[in-house]
Amino acid sequence: MILNLYKNGKLVLTAEGTLQGDEAVFGNIVYHMVDNTLIRQDASYKYLLDFKNEEAEVELKEYNQSLPLTIKVLSIEVSDKGHKISYNIESEQTIENVLEVFF
Repeated sequence: MILNLYKNGKLVLTAEGTLQGDEAVFGNIVYHMVDNTLIRQDASYKYLLDFKNEEAEVELKEYNQSLPLTIKVLSIEVSDKGHKISYNIESEQTIENVLEVFF
């Protein structure tokens, strides 16, 4: 399995992973293929992106605090070859993202 993440049209991350049940696992990134959720975490933070419900948050672990993120899903394409999700995260400026997961 391959994961690609594009920000504003530029490829910023590529990772190889494995399928574990309904989850595609790419190290510290887990994409749930049925729920269309992505979790990325390490010792200091945890990002949760829920593409179906257009909800997102970041948890700052050392401060025990969660902050909501504004997310707008533009499209979700599902095929037998993989998933492609286009979405924007808004902060001081809008960031256009594309997440690709190939089987």
